[in-house]
Amino acid sequence: NRIYSEFHEGEQVTMGGIIGEVKKLSTKSGTNMAFLKVEDVYGVIEVIVFPKIYEKARDLIKSEEIIMVSGRLQLKDGVPQIIADNLSKLEIKENQLKKEQEYLCLMVKPEQEKYINNLLEVITMYPGEIPVYVITDTKKYNANFSVRRCEGLTLQLKEYIDEDSIIFFKKALK
Repeated sequence: NRIYSEFHEGEQVTMGGIIGEVKKLSTKSGTNMAFLKVEDVYGVIEVIVFPKIYEKARDLIKSEEIIMVSGRLQLKDGVPQIIADNLSKLEIKENQLKKEQEYLCLMVKPEQEKYINNLLEVITMYPGEIPVYVITDTKKYNANFSVRRCEGLTLQLKEYIDEDSIIFFKKALK
């Protein structure tokens, strides 16, 4: 919880986390509200969901749900809590879970530089998630295009450059 101590009472905050514990209550007027324990990489914080927000987000209020919470920070006996004014499902894109990115590097020898446009044409036929870099004797540049790894791509590239000049490699994401 050390990160939340950097915030001040009444400040607007937004965080993403996973719901641990859910405590649902009925108010005197018969509406529902909830106290959630939401965990993120920094720790656990209590989130108070009053009836109006509860009604809008009732499908998300369950244990193990990954959510985005925004609201006002309040300190109760020095312990931070968030009074929620919005809850939404936190979508995690698949590539955010990957710890590394794959790249394709095309090493173009001086006698093959005349084929660069052909190579660029080939890569546009195989759109995907792998960024392409072209390296010549004099420069390295981003082709500003991403490909998918497949046999057809490699076969077509081999018409212009050597197979050992077509290098797929992975690099850890920072």
